[in-house]
Amino acid sequence: MAEVLILLRINLNSFTKLYKFSKAIQIFFFLLPISLQAQIPDPCLSQWEELPYQSDSLIYEAFPDFLACCGDGCLAKKDSLLARAFHIKAILQLQDNELLQAVATNRKALAIRQKAKPLDVTDIGHSHLNLGFIFSHELHRYQQAKQQLDSAWMYLSQGKNAELKGDCMLERAILMQKQGDFRQGFLMIDQAIENYQQLSGPDRPFLLANAALARGELHTLLRDYDKASQSFREALRIYEDAGDLFEMAKVLHDLGHLEMQQQHWATALDFFQQGESVYTKLKKEYSGIEEALAYINEQSIKTIIGLGSCLIQLGAYAQAEKVLAQAMESTLPSQIELKASIADNQGDLYLSQQQFEPQAFSAFNTGLGYLFPAFHARSPLDYPKLTDSMLVQGQADLVLTLVQDKAKALKKAADSRPDKGKKAYLQAALQHYQLADQLSFRFRQNQQAEGSRLFWQQKNRAMYEAALELCYELDEPEKAFQLMENSKALVLLEAIKDAVAKASAGISEKDLLAEQLLKGEIAQLEVKLAGLGKNEEREALQKRLNELFLQQNELIENFKNRYPQYFTYKYGQWTKSAAEIQQLLGKTALIEFFEGKEAIYLCYLDREKLQLAKMDKADAAIESFMQAVKNPLLNAGMAQQGYKLYERLFQPLFSVDLPEKLYIVPDGQLTRIPFDALCTGPALVEGRPAFLLLRHTISYAYSASVLFQKNAPRSVPRHKLLAMAPGQFESLQLPPLPHSEQEVKNIVKMLGGKALLAEHASKAAFMADSKNYLLLHLSTHASADSLGSPWIAFRDSFLYLPAIYGLQTQARMVVLSACQTNQGRLAVGEGVMSLARAFRYAGVPSVLASMWEAEDASAAYIMEVFYKKLKAGLPKDAALSEAKRAYLAEADHYSFRSPFFWSNFVLVGDVDKLEELQGKKLGKNEVQLILGIFLTILVYLFFRTKNRRKYASNR
Repeated sequence: MAEVLILLRINLNSFTKLYKFSKAIQIFFFLLPISLQAQIPDPCLSQWEELPYQSDSLIYEAFPDFLACCGDGCLAKKDSLLARAFHIKAILQLQDNELLQAVATNRKALAIRQKAKPLDVTDIGHSHLNLGFIFSHELHRYQQAKQQLDSAWMYLSQGKNAELKGDCMLERAILMQKQGDFRQGFLMIDQAIENYQQLSGPDRPFLLANAALARGELHTLLRDYDKASQSFREALRIYEDAGDLFEMAKVLHDLGHLEMQQQHWATALDFFQQGESVYTKLKKEYSGIEEALAYINEQSIKTIIGLGSCLIQLGAYAQAEKVLAQAMESTLPSQIELKASIADNQGDLYLSQQQFEPQAFSAFNTGLGYLFPAFHARSPLDYPKLTDSMLVQGQADLVLTLVQDKAKALKKAADSRPDKGKKAYLQAALQHYQLADQLSFRFRQNQQAEGSRLFWQQKNRAMYEAALELCYELDEPEKAFQLMENSKALVLLEAIKDAVAKASAGISEKDLLAEQLLKGEIAQLEVKLAGLGKNEEREALQKRLNELFLQQNELIENFKNRYPQYFTYKYGQWTKSAAEIQQLLGKTALIEFFEGKEAIYLCYLDREKLQLAKMDKADAAIESFMQAVKNPLLNAGMAQQGYKLYERLFQPLFSVDLPEKLYIVPDGQLTRIPFDALCTGPALVEGRPAFLLLRHTISYAYSASVLFQKNAPRSVPRHKLLAMAPGQFESLQLPPLPHSEQEVKNIVKMLGGKALLAEHASKAAFMADSKNYLLLHLSTHASADSLGSPWIAFRDSFLYLPAIYGLQTQARMVVLSACQTNQGRLAVGEGVMSLARAFRYAGVPSVLASMWEAEDASAAYIMEVFYKKLKAGLPKDAALSEAKRAYLAEADHYSFRSPFFWSNFVLVGDVDKLEELQGKKLGKNEVQLILGIFLTILVYLFFRTKNRRKYASNR
């Protein structure tokens, strides 16, 4: 199904220059006090009144004259006016994508305002707000954006400008959304609304509508479609009351796509029809303004495309064909993206009617031809090469949709053909999916924001499932494994590789900044370019983009020569192949899962074997198993449910002699499972289930590539262990953990180190000390928040997941002896956004975490034995498995053997020994060196004593 989700973008450059420049000047004069306007000389006012009607170049020419014109005429207000003028210049620089210049210009305004006497907190806050906007939306430098927006709020909260307060909170909410902290995002939107509601001017309803749209976006990301719809409808009501047809059409378009995501085709069709009706009115209203009319026509066609998609899904093929044909006739020759989108929908129309050749394939190839000018298909099996065209980021969604839709058509055509020729169509379909995978990687790499990269992984999930099905049919396990790896944990892998690249290469901060800014400028220009038809401005932008690509190639080539290690890590092969993983496995096997909507796929690897298997979904079996696991009372049903799921997941491997040690890469709902609690038989053995734990040592990984990715070089921590146990949590309204303090005391007594207990176990103490220790142990409360903001509790406050990402620590391992530290929001394709993942993101190679509420006494026992085994020299995974087995053996009551008490602890990541805990053993050379030094000292002492005696006898 061609679900081309092209959102309606208000492109001011394409709409009308009148709107573009008059808006900036309106902002300027709205913020300029009337008393100050009165002091501006008349010639200056005349210049600014004329600016909205001028071109970019004339505005820049007029700006210095305006500043000179003000001169001493503004008297004491000159600096204030100058600061505001600099903000206007920054707005115009942003319009022209001069990002660094806009930052510099805003900083000039801020510097002027910081020197003013008395200080105007609202003005200073406004300057910080503008800088925060640029860092967040344009440069995607979120740490700097947060600093600026926090500073903005510090100043604005002291003032009385409710509108700016609301704007600041809304920007902070959007930043929280980008960083995955949805809870904070919602809270800040609420605060923005509180401030906007204090206003009484004409802008009040529009500001409230902006907040409602932001809330709708958050709900959409969380797939809470009902609440998203409520927010969008609230914005729509405001625009309807105000008679703002353009914004009405935009929200109707968004509502249509929201319903399409839920496959509510009739409702979506209604929204698109309403939107097209509004565009018809807009065409009449702006019939005399050529640029405005062209822009409205373009957006109208996008709405018609959505309308056509709904008609296809509703089976109204004749009507859909007519609508799409009319849309194609309305496009201009330069509107290649619209033409390609319509062709894709036409291909989908023919595919729905089983009209493969020539109709469907001809339509899809025509669409691809628009986007890949060098592609000329000679047969339905042909596909474009990446070198055929320089694709732009703004086309990413459409390109991937077209390539995948053609792959679906090839698969359906293969299924309808006799055996002869069927394999060729299946292979061509897989080649198209592999092309989509390569394109997806390229587009994802250009995304600056983590949220955007996660979006691409989620969006392409169905593509990977379809490609894996083809690999299974064609018996291509190597390709299947590569696709699995390319679908998983790439955001996490990129963070680790980036840290390795920066730490290993000795690359300068200047070069790193140049790389980041160049990448950001390319991404911004690509988006801007994608929204333009063929005109002089597009040609100029395309020329500039080509120049930037050449600069990027030169920069990368420079890195290759000057920083070869950085180049290898940053731009070399991304994920590892099956053959590479096999060479790294040793005596361990790796089992990687991919859970799709229709089936589960499994890849098994050891040093000798590579096997691909497919099985039915196991949702019911997983649910029954987890109910049994979380039951504190062990019963016979535990073995039956454990064996039922084991049989479902491991049956493809029954012919394989599994080694003792296993790496598990779970996926989807399988991330909820403690695999060592599965049962290898349905009956009890010696009064207990035949847990997989008793046969195998199991650890977990986010992906095979993440597991075997080299970590950034880390300095040797000065101390061994930092262990913390707040014990009491009165101020946080959490129950006490009476056994946790003793747990920490026992561990510190065993290993040595520093214990922070009671009031000393504060968040500030952890943030200050965590960078100095080899091993961090936190015995406390934690929670996997459903809105994506897991937290871990200290004595005085919570530490939320986003703050852990940037944690500066040299720790080799973090032990989270707390509840739900390996649980959180499941990000499709990336894994569980848990506290454990956050520490891995921060560079910690190994994390021991929990999957549900830890029972205090059993957790303390398992942790104590774990550390004993670790100190004795066992690898981390073996130490944890031995601790669990010891608990099972020592459990003094049958019911305490339930997996509820022991299987919640899992090890994620590196499993190597922590040799520093044992005290390093001396090697042969070191022993010889020490003996040599000892003998030298003995010889020295002998001759020294002899000389003293001789000297004494002479006296």
